[in-house]
Amino acid sequence: MIAKIVTGASFGGCTAYAYGKDQAEVISHDGIIPDDPKIAAKCFEIQSQLNPRISKPVGHIAISFKPEDKPRLTNDFMVQVAKEYMEKMGIKDTQYVIVRHHNTPNPHCHLIFNRVDNNGKRISDSNWLKRNVRVCKELKQKYGLTFGEGKSQTRTEKLRPNERTRYEMANDVKSALKASTSWKSFSTNLKSYDIKAEIKFRSGTTIPQGISFTRDGTTFKGSSLDRSLSFSRIDKTLTGGKNIDTAAQSQEPSVHESRSYEQDHSLVTDLSMLAADLAIGLLGSEQPKKSEEQDPAPRKKRGLRL
Repeated sequence: MIAKIVTGASFGGCTAYAYGKDQAEVISHDGIIPDDPKIAAKCFEIQSQLNPRISKPVGHIAISFKPEDKPRLTNDFMVQVAKEYMEKMGIKDTQYVIVRHHNTPNPHCHLIFNRVDNNGKRISDSNWLKRNVRVCKELKQKYGLTFGEGKSQTRTEKLRPNERTRYEMANDVKSALKASTSWKSFSTNLKSYDIKAEIKFRSGTTIPQGISFTRDGTTFKGSSLDRSLSFSRIDKTLTGGKNIDTAAQSQEPSVHESRSYEQDHSLVTDLSMLAADLAIGLLGSEQPKKSEEQDPAPRKKRGLRL
């Protein structure tokens, strides 16, 4: 179990996101009319006017569980855990809605609440990061929920902000990878963690060289997150390494190389399309290089963004 806390100013945007996923399901609420995201947002907005000095009245917490716990996570049990989490975090006497999503292997729900409580007082976010880590650990121990492995055991509240971000991203990319069986499913699972991936290529070629991951404007190379998250190791996990082998060993021009390098890459917009191109050998050989006299300007590395 992990929980990610965000505050914001737009109830409309938050409810639209929570309600907008496939099979989104309201499993608990209080103080709002939950049937429509716009009406729910309006209910939140009206109460937030009790204390207009609070510039970010939106509280949004994504609570996610390990796939191993899915058989136990009925709606009632998920609500029970979420409510106990709220209580321990000091989120009391306020409007909220809990929306469950079914679009990833990790059972998870989105808790939206009003940081202006029913009496017009501000719900404090003081020491939320430390409390969040402690509360999640307490609930996992109490209910026998699955603990993560490796870096997820690190006490992130004691790390510097950049290091904490790196550890959290490493855990999330590992979780997405663990639940994936192909590049396409890996692409889908990364999106559930709001993570974008970019494939790097050897200069002047279409041979994959590395991978990086970005969330909220912060980017890390896969290998800097964890040695197991380099492109070659991820590809080995997902495909047995056939894409690296194909790219490195192929010497004959592909029939697809009649298209230009630029055209090829304009067609590849995410990892799922990359996986398709790799499967047909599009990235299987180098493109001819121009001489220094023809093109003195250095080539830039190109990447594929998810």
